[in-house]
Amino acid sequence: TERGTPINTSSTFVTIAATASLEHETLYYWRVDAKNEAGTTRGNVWSFTTAPAPAPAPAPAASLPQPPDGATGVIRGPAFIWPAVPGAVSYDLYVGTARDLTEDTLLQGLTWPINRTNHSFRSFSRSSTAFNTLYYWRIDARTETGAISRGTVWSFTTTARLQAPSDPQPSDGATGVPVDRPLLSWAAPPGAEKIVGDFHYEMIWGPTSIDPSRLHLGRRCDPGDTRTCHILRRIWSTSVRLPTNAYLQHETTYYWSVNVWYGGEGTGGPLWSFTTAAAPEG
Repeated sequence: TERGTPINTSSTFVTIAATASLEHETLYYWRVDAKNEAGTTRGNVWSFTTAPAPAPAPAPAASLPQPPDGATGVIRGPAFIWPAVPGAVSYDLYVGTARDLTEDTLLQGLTWPINRTNHSFRSFSRSSTAFNTLYYWRIDARTETGAISRGTVWSFTTTARLQAPSDPQPSDGATGVPVDRPLLSWAAPPGAEKIVGDFHYEMIWGPTSIDPSRLHLGRRCDPGDTRTCHILRRIWSTSVRLPTNAYLQHETTYYWSVNVWYGGEGTGGPLWSFTTAAAPEG
């Protein structure tokens, strides 16, 4: 109970100061006593209940997704990336093949320090995604008070399984190839230009003195074998000029193979061959 406060005014209303510190959802009683020279007339007791506390403001919705919304040719097991949402302390990531992303598509609750400027989730395994499939995903941002900002539903389509490179130059079985830095090239597999994510080639070559099967996908040269087995990794073009130290010999048959790598997966190329030219006379 608070003591009454005299009000020297002819007005019939008064504003309660903010310092009164009224609580939300609380019942309060109040009374007005009228006074003049003749005395005091005690007023009736009235009541009111204050409003509920306002709901915590949600964080803004996540934006600028990677993969971009509607992207095609996305590698399996992509990294999901988005800028940090102001006010968010954690995120919920949903991924599924239906646009209606229900609770059973919640991939993981994700929490990072608030001061990070970008967030990503890279543990979505390739085995969790199929080739040439439409996926939907959404990021919900959570604030410290527990307010959830439901994100926009985005989509992407994974790449089809790539074929092997083709059309080798020199052509398979070619002869008379110069030993001095010959240019080897090939045609990219269909759809390679649409790949979103890490995509590159790997070329392995060696002479007849090694087992040609060692040049297939997943094979590696023996440690220290730098004169008979060669590997060029992470090639982003469709041609390679062999370096001077490739140790090509005259009138020797060489085998070579180009493998395709995308998102940690590979497609082994066919085994091709060429024979170098004879040594010049004299």
